[in-house]
Amino acid sequence: HILKEAEACHKANPHNHVRLVGYDNFKQSQGAALVVYRGKTV
Repeated sequence: HILKEAEACHKANPHNHVRLVGYDNFKQSQGAALVVYRGKTV
């Protein structure tokens, strides 16, 4: 379901990067981050 949202973002903005960020609620910080779709390089 999350990947479908990422795919929809990529289709709506094909030239932009789409990044998925995992938030660690216990540590109150970012746990993980990765680029799901690469956009056009500048």
